[in-house]
Amino acid sequence: MPQAAIDRFRNAVGGGRLAAPAAKAPARSDSSATGPVSPGKVGHRRVSGFVGAIEFGRIIGGVELSAIALAAMVAVSVAAQFWAPAQLALEFDRHAIAAWQWWRVVSGNFVHYNWLHLAADVWAFAVLCYLARRERLGVLRLVLVACIAIGLAVYFLTDEIATYRGLSGVDMALLAAVLTRLARRNGPRVAAVCAGVIALETAKAVFDTVTGGCTLPSILPDGIHVVGIAHLAGLTVGVMAALSIPTRTESIGELRQL
Repeated sequence: MPQAAIDRFRNAVGGGRLAAPAAKAPARSDSSATGPVSPGKVGHRRVSGFVGAIEFGRIIGGVELSAIALAAMVAVSVAAQFWAPAQLALEFDRHAIAAWQWWRVVSGNFVHYNWLHLAADVWAFAVLCYLARRERLGVLRLVLVACIAIGLAVYFLTDEIATYRGLSGVDMALLAAVLTRLARRNGPRVAAVCAGVIALETAKAVFDTVTGGCTLPSILPDGIHVVGIAHLAGLTVGVMAALSIPTRTESIGELRQL
């Protein structure tokens, strides 16, 4: 082959070096890439969507539904006050409970003797539910357990109480839970104040239980007195509930020990 032809060939291929094929551009992995999507990516998207749905349901179920349930309880209390037959069907009635009307053990907490009684109990209930929710005490669960415990305590621990109405026992449970929670996660001064308030409420409830009277002016109608055993049951449930939930400091201490 003539030398001139060889030189022209070398110049054409880059001075005697064969050009390497251009590198293939990597495939795009974002959602805008066209073409079929691998089964692994589809599965990942499904799992991510499923986890997101569970998280959304947890938030809605843990916060919104509990608030709706508590609001429904208040609504039942207010609505029943307008209709006397509803009050009679829901109040704690010892003889009716003995005849298997067991819903009265719980529903008796949500009916009241007059509008002043209702207003005082519901106002305290709303404020204490807000404080208990801030302390992450599981308000709905605490309220339901307190309702059951109070109804059973009145039924089994007293013989002279024929009927019972009111949220005051549940309010005591919420109050005791909030105070116990504050005492556990604050300094000794705050703990002493909280313990003192719980002790005073306990002493008042014991006095009302023993004497069958009321240590303070009552808003109840004539012939109706405070049921101290309901307040004692509520205080007990509240303290036990708050003690069963670890504080942030205790949780961190347990993690450090692992």
